[in-house]
Amino acid sequence: MKKKKWYSLLAVVVIALLLFTACTPAETTATESASASTEAQASTEANGEESAPASASTEAAAGEVHEIYQLMPKLSLAGIVNPYVEDRADLDKAWPKEPAAEGTLKIGWTEINQSSDWFIAVKNSAEEKAKEYGYELEFLIAEDDPQTQSQHIDTFITQGVDIIVVDPVNSSAPVADINRAVEAGIPVLCVGAVPENCAALTTLCSNTFMNGYLTGQYMAEQFAADEEISATMIVGVMGSSCTESRLCGAVSGILKQRMEAKGTPYASDEDAWLAGYNLFEEIKSNGKGGSDEAGFQVTGYGTGDWTIEGGLAAAEDLCTANAGMNLMISENDFMAAGALKALTSANMKDQVKIGSVADGTREGLDLIKSGDLLCTGLNSGIEQGEWAIDFIHAIFEEGKDCSDLPLESLFTPGVISKENVDEMYDESIGFYKTQEFQFPQSIPELKAENQ
Repeated sequence: MKKKKWYSLLAVVVIALLLFTACTPAETTATESASASTEAQASTEANGEESAPASASTEAAAGEVHEIYQLMPKLSLAGIVNPYVEDRADLDKAWPKEPAAEGTLKIGWTEINQSSDWFIAVKNSAEEKAKEYGYELEFLIAEDDPQTQSQHIDTFITQGVDIIVVDPVNSSAPVADINRAVEAGIPVLCVGAVPENCAALTTLCSNTFMNGYLTGQYMAEQFAADEEISATMIVGVMGSSCTESRLCGAVSGILKQRMEAKGTPYASDEDAWLAGYNLFEEIKSNGKGGSDEAGFQVTGYGTGDWTIEGGLAAAEDLCTANAGMNLMISENDFMAAGALKALTSANMKDQVKIGSVADGTREGLDLIKSGDLLCTGLNSGIEQGEWAIDFIHAIFEEGKDCSDLPLESLFTPGVISKENVDEMYDESIGFYKTQEFQFPQSIPELKAENQ
């Protein structure tokens, strides 16, 4: 499969058959998306069962494609591009659609919460971009409640808005509501958390697995090939797709780099992803796991709920129980900041390196500049909000074709580290420099590029 350049922020990568939350338990609830970003990138959805792995095609069913694709959809694999995704062109998505009133475009947006700077940035940036285009935007907050979000969608249907934007509180709850809106002739765009199979146009969100994969490789590069890595992890909430895919990606990236450094590389990225998936499942089940071959062990993990306070509490416990660790993997910048406080208090700051998988907050970038944080991944609340409105502008006013987009359209992943932090830094906003919106790839484009 083609490998995207990690530093590219402009392209939009699509994913398929990951019909679960890009950011939520199924998934947990809402604070993920940001943490997710504060992620709360988005959603925590708590509790939820994954569907049994389903083959994406008869080829997959016949065992003619890599095993990793036959495992999909899985929460922990959200973000891997599946080149065998089925077309959605014939699915009724209430498109094309003309605005109800000439010269006015009405948008209804139901958001998970406003519990973090990440979610606040989504709201503020969406409102500013809508004002720039002259659109009427009604932005409602679900406060992590699926029933409230359902009521929001019913309200927008009654109002006859031109399009509805949904950041799902969890992956399953809004499916019937989304389909009901489409049946009423109103197209739906999802952001942040990917819903289960439904008639939404697509879901715009960050690439959780690949951000983990790239940041994991970077973290591993900070250790000599013959140096054992003894790591702990701070997670948002297990059961959230953001949490699981980010950290599964990070484990996969560490294994990939370690095996390369030792002169025994995997034959393909898919092999590294599969090895990482298997190890991550072991860690989830047992609380620890590792690879002697790669010289990499995870000796424990703690739950930090995507917040500074949660990261502090989780890291304090991990410091007590894992005195020999030399790496701490944090799912997002907020928890990493809390973990640094705990390491300092435990006199372990010089012993333990910390890497973050997501967000790219200004605070996270400051920690990278000071040498306290190894890296972070790309996941801006500003981009999430702005780009959703840019997408709406593109399909209503620029003639962009959204008839055959995958259910999950992901932003290009990337790593911010000491090597590029200065060029990514913008002291005037809460995240890294905002990039220009790129319209997502269609399923045919995706297949042509990846098969």
